[in-house]
Amino acid sequence: MRVHRRVIEDILPIEPRVTEHIVNGYWCSKCKKIVTAKVTEALPNASIGLRLVVFTACLHYLVGVSVDNLVSLLSMLSNGVTHWLWCITTKSICLPIRLGEMIAGQYED
Repeated sequence: MRVHRRVIEDILPIEPRVTEHIVNGYWCSKCKKIVTAKVTEALPNASIGLRLVVFTACLHYLVGVSVDNLVSLLSMLSNGVTHWLWCITTKSICLPIRLGEMIAGQYED
């Protein structure tokens, strides 16, 4: 009888993670303003996390995946979660540009 070994590598199923941040504002007696802590998991005023921004930016700008194909891919990965589809169609092009603008100064230094 013959026996052989076969090793198969695969990726785990991806589940979208939605995180709600409750950011409290406090009065600063020195600057006379309400100040809040920064949320570091996303770009300012964005509802898409940094991982998704970088992932879609790499696929779109480095590999050349079209926005329509990104929507199809994310639909498969997220098991049809529609929030991802809305985010990627409306923001996938703008957020990587904002990210590039934010880090450009640091890169040039």
